[in-house]
Amino acid sequence: MSTTLQSSGQTNLNWQYASLDQSNIATSQNGSDAYSQSMQAGPGGAGYADLEYHATLNIAANSANTITLSSLSDPFGNAIVFARIKQMQIRVLGTAQNAGSTGGPILVGNAASHAWTGFCQTGTSNVAVGGTAGRQSCLTVQMDDAVALPVTTNVADQVKFTNINTSNPVTVQATFIGSSV
Repeated sequence: MSTTLQSSGQTNLNWQYASLDQSNIATSQNGSDAYSQSMQAGPGGAGYADLEYHATLNIAANSANTITLSSLSDPFGNAIVFARIKQMQIRVLGTAQNAGSTGGPILVGNAASHAWTGFCQTGTSNVAVGGTAGRQSCLTVQMDDAVALPVTTNVADQVKFTNINTSNPVTVQATFIGSSV
């Protein structure tokens, strides 16, 4: 079976910051920042991706779930092996999105063996996603260059998702888009 992937990621931040001085004169500062990235179908090269993996992980209280980036299946059941990750989104669902997701925050990274250092830089590092238990949060990483975030396939790089809430479970949606070369 032949598959084709096209991907688009976008992040928008908009803000208004207002203040009243001692004379009750209002001043404000408005701003916005947007980042957008699209991937064309195809392996390797800047702006190209040919693999996608998505999983919904239900993680018990004070527990972890680990995925191996070189032994996954795409949405069609085809075995996939990432050589590099170009877009990644880790979303912690809150109770508004899933009534059973009352835990969190989570830590991403620091797998016991073969920890993927793509965005953490060391195998013992991790990144916290989320704050207050039961609240939605999201981490998005996007890189469109040819190198992106390399995966070392011959050592089975792993990504660990740890629910650090000691009482409640959490639901995490993890999406990885990348290249086979």
